[in-house]
Amino acid sequence: MEKFRYISSANWRNKIAEIPKTPGVYAFKGSRGVLYIGKAANLRTRVNNHFRQPTYRDDLFVDQTTHVGYIELPSEIEALLLEPQLIKKYEPRYNVMLRDDKQYFYVGFSKDKLPRLVITHQPKANSRYIGPFTDGKSLKTVLRYLRKAFPYYTGKHRTLPCSYCHINLCPGPDPDIKEYKRDIAKIKAVLNGKKPRVITTLKKEMAQFAKNLEFEKAAKARNQLAALENIFSHSGRGGRFYPIAGFEAGASMVVRPQSDRAKAETLSGPRRGPRGKQEDKTFLLDSISSLEAYDISNIQGKEPVASMVRFSAQSGPASGWEWKPDKSMYRKFRIRLPEKPNDVAMIKEVIRRRLAHPEWPYPDVFLIDGGRGQLNAALSQDTGKIKVVALAKRFNELYVPNRKNPIPLDTLGTDVKNLLMYARDEAHRFAISYHRRLHRRGFK
Repeated sequence: MEKFRYISSANWRNKIAEIPKTPGVYAFKGSRGVLYIGKAANLRTRVNNHFRQPTYRDDLFVDQTTHVGYIELPSEIEALLLEPQLIKKYEPRYNVMLRDDKQYFYVGFSKDKLPRLVITHQPKANSRYIGPFTDGKSLKTVLRYLRKAFPYYTGKHRTLPCSYCHINLCPGPDPDIKEYKRDIAKIKAVLNGKKPRVITTLKKEMAQFAKNLEFEKAAKARNQLAALENIFSHSGRGGRFYPIAGFEAGASMVVRPQSDRAKAETLSGPRRGPRGKQEDKTFLLDSISSLEAYDISNIQGKEPVASMVRFSAQSGPASGWEWKPDKSMYRKFRIRLPEKPNDVAMIKEVIRRRLAHPEWPYPDVFLIDGGRGQLNAALSQDTGKIKVVALAKRFNELYVPNRKNPIPLDTLGTDVKNLLMYARDEAHRFAISYHRRLHRRGFK
């Protein structure tokens, strides 16, 4: 556990400049040990306020303080999670004295077969809780983001899907029990300040799933990594780029160069692999330099929205090209059609509206979430030289123009497959986050 760096409180007006203006945890220490521990978004300002603008509570310990200690942290969320651990460790006299059971927060987990997460002000005896947390608002923000990464129960679930199931915040009426308990264990670890351990575990899981060709599970682990990154930047937007083929987290997706003959092939038919297995060369990554992925998000046609995410190939190491998301080219759309379930018509509207913006540089490829119907809807618009393909989630099959049968992703090269899956999942993430935000606002 991190240790405090102490400065003398004597002549604190001069010493205060030594404290950084960063998030962190601070401590007031006296002759008998630590008196009080708190957290802050800005350590210098918060400690300064204790001296310069003391409350009636501050008066209890400020005069006894001989040293002020602080621990710098990357974010206010890190401070929120470290603070209760330090309070438990040092048992500061005035944290205990000032504690009001109606103000401090604890997180507990029921002993059910499928544990439920609860927040309480009054932990029960002989039960294990994580806390105390002094900032309920920040705690609830953390739990809200954690629920996006690791859906959990807050009450007993009925036999049918609930409203939270539809927005991927609930495990549903019949989840995989072992997988659910593993997710609960990760939540506990994060709340106990063991984020590095959780990240290491997720990286290993992601690499193993990818090695076993379990790409949906690999994508889930990657999305959980991205969600954790969002939590600790105290933001619901963006996140690091986590490819799913066993690369180091945060690295780019590297595509090996191919022969000139291969580069000339953009859309072609099947060919035979080295073992006689039929493989498909749909489009080769080094023959394009940009791709846009589209996704629709709605609940039975209600409050429909769409997303557009952009990926660009950049000159990379000698071994190939680097594909990275270009977030300056992310766009979101509120669908103008009547509210009824019609993803095909919605795709048609989105592509039409996107093509009406030539000031947004056109990509080489449109990747549509869906099957043949969604592909044809996009192709009904004048896409010019832009190639259009559609990726169906259910069986991970790629639909391309002028080809009767879809192409299984498993028959494509690893580089192509990983890029398409990541682009599709990123479009889905961006769409659903926008849909949730509008849904919460009630479109006001």
